[in-house]
Amino acid sequence: PWTERERAACAGASSAGKATTAQLMLPDHANPTTTNVHGGEILKLVENATWIAASRYLSAHAREGDGEALLPAMVRLEQMQFVKPARVGEVMSLDARVVFCSRRSLAVAVTVTSEDLPKGITRETNSALVWYVAYSASGMKEARAVAGPTTGHGASAEPQPVAPFDASALQDEPRFAAWGVKAAQLYAERRSCMGEPKPLAPPPPQAAPSFGRSASGLTLVDNQRDDAPRISEGLDADVGLANAQLATSRVPAGSITELSQLLLPSDCTQSGYCRGGVLLKLMDECAGVAAFRHARQAGVVTASFEAVDFVSPAKNGDVVRLVGQVAFASARSLDVRVRVYVDRGTQNAALEEKLVASSHIIFVAFDQHGDVATVPPVKPTTDAERALYVEAKDSYDERKRKRAAEKEAAAKRVASEQG
Repeated sequence: PWTERERAACAGASSAGKATTAQLMLPDHANPTTTNVHGGEILKLVENATWIAASRYLSAHAREGDGEALLPAMVRLEQMQFVKPARVGEVMSLDARVVFCSRRSLAVAVTVTSEDLPKGITRETNSALVWYVAYSASGMKEARAVAGPTTGHGASAEPQPVAPFDASALQDEPRFAAWGVKAAQLYAERRSCMGEPKPLAPPPPQAAPSFGRSASGLTLVDNQRDDAPRISEGLDADVGLANAQLATSRVPAGSITELSQLLLPSDCTQSGYCRGGVLLKLMDECAGVAAFRHARQAGVVTASFEAVDFVSPAKNGDVVRLVGQVAFASARSLDVRVRVYVDRGTQNAALEEKLVASSHIIFVAFDQHGDVATVPPVKPTTDAERALYVEAKDSYDERKRKRAAEKEAAAKRVASEQG
């Protein structure tokens, strides 16, 4: 239970947990072939705004309650839709609010708009819900001092309690209040995804894709190859590919993409841990290359960033490795699975690789005229590829069901209002 002092402190913290940021979009922020802003850049802006809101909430609680300074660390990004594009020359504005707190986590909702200044038109491009946990500043410094910048061995900071959230702070902001209700529901459903009461376990080994990486490095294969070992003669029927689709299908191995990057101080917080927005941008870039290799169209754009769980930290001086692979393709979209690993080693220990984050990202392909293009089907050829295919197709079918249900509910509301 919360103490009276903690409840008194939460009143000031609840109203302080907000942030509004704005940035002019420059050519450096654009996709290679269009003037649309790169999805990874938007993800970095989302992390910046939500981190500021979370920091203000935690610092206000520390001041009101005379407690130790706490720092937020991103642990999960819920699904983020890319509803409309933002373009170079426009001003992107982000409005972030803390909307829910558990004992050791806090949820920050954010809305993203893009303003065309000459035309005076503002449109919403994104919205998302981001989860953070709190660490003491002194504890993180001690952990860094023991573990060192490149080892990851030794001490580790523990999540700290955060102030209870006063929902009345959102009474004049119905949209953020609705986000708070959603966050409370998600918390009840998926505590393990928020670091409570235990950390999220990595996916089971049998579900891991075969990325085709040998001891000598990454081995890429052509999308048209068809000599990979088949798991059964009935595979194509099992995954629902018709004969006409088989003629244009491409194997997942042809889309495998691997990126590696050394984390520098500019990628990290003042405590030396990599910012979540940096990793999200790298994940979007890796998945975009994989989607391009499969679609072979003039361009691919991010349509949706599914939930991302950060299961272990990456630090200044670490080398992160990202691996992406197309798992499933509908007629007009691609599902790309991405995992982020960190390579650490010491003078007395062998190289250690740990999973940092994983997600799947939805892309849409466009042809040279800017129209949505049809993408080739995916033809899995191994057990691991088939497992990813089935999982991704189930996710696709579930998204279709949700969209249909939302349209039906909206139509009923309109009919009720008119009646």
